Amino acid sequence: MKIALIIPPNIFLTKEYTPPLGFAYLAAVLREDGYDVRIVDSLVEDYDYRALSKVIKRLDADVYGLACWTDSRFETFKTASLIKKVCPDSLVLVGGCHAQFTDVDLLTNIKDIDIVVRGEGELTLLELAKRIVDNKGFEDVLGITYRDKKGGIKVNPPRPIIQDLNKLPLPARDLLPMNKYNPSLEATYDKKVTSVMFSRGCPMKCIFCSNNKISHGTYRIRDPSKCVDELKMLKEKYHFKAFDIWDDTFNINKKWLKEICRGIIKERLDIKWYARARLNFVDNESIEIMKRAGCNALCFGIESGSPRILKVIKKGITVEMVKTGIKKCLEKGIAVKTGFIFNHPEETLKDVKMTMDLMFYLRKLAAGYNQKLKTTPGMLRIYPGTEVEIIAKKNNIIPKDFSWSRPYYNFENLRWDTSPYTPLYDGIPHDKLARFYIDKSLKQGDWFPSFQLIFYDIKTFLKKPSPRILSSIASKAGRTFIRLKPREYYEVMKQTSALLKRKMG
Repeated sequence: MKIALIIPPNIFLTKEYTPPLGFAYLAAVLREDGYDVRIVDSLVEDYDYRALSKVIKRLDADVYGLACWTDSRFETFKTASLIKKVCPDSLVLVGGCHAQFTDVDLLTNIKDIDIVVRGEGELTLLELAKRIVDNKGFEDVLGITYRDKKGGIKVNPPRPIIQDLNKLPLPARDLLPMNKYNPSLEATYDKKVTSVMFSRGCPMKCIFCSNNKISHGTYRIRDPSKCVDELKMLKEKYHFKAFDIWDDTFNINKKWLKEICRGIIKERLDIKWYARARLNFVDNESIEIMKRAGCNALCFGIESGSPRILKVIKKGITVEMVKTGIKKCLEKGIAVKTGFIFNHPEETLKDVKMTMDLMFYLRKLAAGYNQKLKTTPGMLRIYPGTEVEIIAKKNNIIPKDFSWSRPYYNFENLRWDTSPYTPLYDGIPHDKLARFYIDKSLKQGDWFPSFQLIFYDIKTFLKKPSPRILSSIASKAGRTFIRLKPREYYEVMKQTSALLKRKMG
């Protein structure tokens, strides 16, 4: 039996890509059991739907598995329809965090999808493959939602999470065009980079994130020696010298983290790496050994500078933790990237001001260590399976007839979001918030943020021309022009121009 796993095209994505480790793990498990598996990454291959149609026809697989994320869900739906058109007798499976929390909605509205795989897919997909080969039903396959022969939607019980990650084979990277994946900006500019994953799950309970529910609040780790062995293999076989560690929260288990670092040092791997971490687990000893092991950048989700809002969103950190934790990183020469979110439930402009004050404080702190600190602010998006989704429904921010399987045409989304069909939480009117943010940014000597994004896309386009990136530039430029009234826009441009002249001397 032939199985093809497909990452759909997506015109909105312009970031530098990393290998789809989730699919690589699925493929490794299936191949270990003797199945013929292929992975098609439309993003890195730069496939449009016409090109993908030819690939699907050439593969002629029995089963197609699609990745489904909220921001690009309609590309997944379109790809499912394409598969059914080209290979009408094939089965179409969909998995991913979006599908897990919208399974019934999805199967009710998207007729070209046959099965939704909920939760971790390795064991579920393997069992499904065996049932298909043996021509048996799916009634007792855990972790799926599917249509029965009469067209009814059946929701099977959940599958327990994989407790021992060491039993999984290494990702089937040989099925991917590893030479086509670009470096991660946060990790390094001058070394060949790839991604790895050493743990799964997140025990935190942030109201805007569904990771806690996906992992049932658990945090599972791989054997430190196996993690180091994988890094060594990737360096020797593929010549990677820098790594993006894709764990949700890499520094929660300090003992485990230090063992990995000691292994890297002992093996003299001489690598650089970047990870996502939590500020409430930062200490001098951990930062010291991480730096010695090659860590040159860390990403922290801070989300707010308001103590009250940090409690509302259940972030589990304090403003003091933010300041002291980031200072410790900067002191050791570790670069820092921070994420902030605006328009949380119950947030006021006073809270927004506190957040922006913290952002500017951290930038000045980094400048004192002769480092740049990257801050990434964004509007609060509403995702399925999150507590924010429940709050949004209660407050009528999401319409009563809302379906995740239908386009959500909202003017605010089209103005503010590169993924216009993902709802935004709008406790504070967006125009009011935008005016406040831009005024304060310009007073602090910041460029108008949208122009930074546009300039980045132009730089990327000049390096590697692509219709997708060109579309993104046009899209962002269009949104920039309609975010403010003409008079306000003229004022912002005037202030930005004056700022640029001062910076350029």
